[in-house]
Amino acid sequence: MKKFTFFLFASFFCLEWAEGLGRGEDKRGQPEPATSLYNVLKNYEFLEGLHQTARDNKRINGRLEECFGVLGCFNTETGAMSHLGVLPDSPDELRAAFYLYTPENPTDPQTISWEDLEIIQQSNWRPGRPTKFLAHGFNEDGFHPWMIGLKDTFLAKEPMNVVCVDYHHGSQAPNYLQAAANSEIVGRMIANTAILMTGLGASLADFHVIGFSLGAQVAGHAGEWFKETGAGAKLGRITGLDAAAPFFTDLEYQGDRTHLDPSDASFVDVIHSNAAHLLLGGVGAKEALGHVDFYPNGGKAQPECPNVIFHTFEQLFGDGEEDEDSICNHRRAHYYYEESVLSDCVFVGFPCTGIDDFDDFKDGLCFSCPEGGACGVMGYNSPASTSRGSFFFKTRGEAPFCGTQYHVAVFVNDNQFNSWGLLRVTIQATGESFDVTGEREKLEQGEEMKTAAVGRFQPPGETMDISLRYEASDNLILPGKDQWYFDYVKITIAGGNTYYYCGMRTMIETHKEIAMTLTQTPC
Repeated sequence: MKKFTFFLFASFFCLEWAEGLGRGEDKRGQPEPATSLYNVLKNYEFLEGLHQTARDNKRINGRLEECFGVLGCFNTETGAMSHLGVLPDSPDELRAAFYLYTPENPTDPQTISWEDLEIIQQSNWRPGRPTKFLAHGFNEDGFHPWMIGLKDTFLAKEPMNVVCVDYHHGSQAPNYLQAAANSEIVGRMIANTAILMTGLGASLADFHVIGFSLGAQVAGHAGEWFKETGAGAKLGRITGLDAAAPFFTDLEYQGDRTHLDPSDASFVDVIHSNAAHLLLGGVGAKEALGHVDFYPNGGKAQPECPNVIFHTFEQLFGDGEEDEDSICNHRRAHYYYEESVLSDCVFVGFPCTGIDDFDDFKDGLCFSCPEGGACGVMGYNSPASTSRGSFFFKTRGEAPFCGTQYHVAVFVNDNQFNSWGLLRVTIQATGESFDVTGEREKLEQGEEMKTAAVGRFQPPGETMDISLRYEASDNLILPGKDQWYFDYVKITIAGGNTYYYCGMRTMIETHKEIAMTLTQTPC
């Protein structure tokens, strides 16, 4: 009973203590306030309290409505965010700013207006160039490092108009309820800006709204309002970077109108990097929201990011080192996208039937492009692929995140006793090693041991040189054999060549490795 009481106390203390954390460092060394979306919402009772507040607002205040000129009306009965029971802040309260960067002013922004055509005319904005709108997340602003980094990357790619939308007065912690309500009016401001630009000669195809977390839902509202006020005309593209789930996709009875969906633009692509349950540290939407949805590493957690729950316990009872970024998984979405803009490496995604199929991907069941079709391409060049649906793939755990994806299979000879132990493959060209099995995994006769892995980007060649290492398990209950036999090794490169080593009943001794050259001749 004492242990159980301690566990309850520790669990409660973890949640409450996390709310008061100071500033931490993310995986790229940028300061990240502890009042991130996850830190505000991680206390499940707190989230339920927000839902109750919304219900109380509707019960006490009844139907509320307010109109803001060209931005239209908002009410608590029929609006897209009416389930919250609160109205958005007024434009005067929001004080949203639209910071324009162009090749003429790549570092010093010009402030343009969502309601004044003349200000846009007098700026460096030019029709005929792609126009990118960037919408930040909860408790961020228009000068957040990810916004500036992506802006710089876009301008290095080609001449563009890049508009960083700053609505931080309406997205500050801890009031996530109000921030969610404000997402709709900010989206309408973006849409109205695009409408003004079309009057100056901009093409619909040139508009691209990119939003991270809460900003992804802002982007969805922008597309919806542009469509509603433009007789069905659509923005060219919306990209959702781990779109926020709470109050948007976790309310099925509200339908698509509350969140980003494929109808919001001619092309909608979404990256899911933190789609785990909230209690497990997830704040991103797991539902498919676009024409193409990408689930890197399964979409729930990303390699080399700390486990949020266990990390909290470690901070409490461990060595007291400075807190890691609690939303590392969440942030990977915008890191992946930024990298894709200039990289020669392509994030290739493979079609599977749903988010729970990542195990199928690792087993190689959907590690190929569909016959007569194409695989998905995540990131900047996503529209170049004609494929639609959900896609899975693996990334590296550190930048550069894109790499060569491998599916590795080793076939166990069926004329031997079972063994237990580790199989490790090393790609000689890069020196990188991948464990095909765990240290005490069963190597069952006649079975194929397989895994998916990713290494540094490496153009494919005619042959592939590798080495295979065997480490017999030293467990007394599940001991490995000193000698072990395999029949072949097969390595498939994502969307490309398959290489084979064919050596029936090849023997390998524990603690040793065999070098081999794989060819493209099947066994």
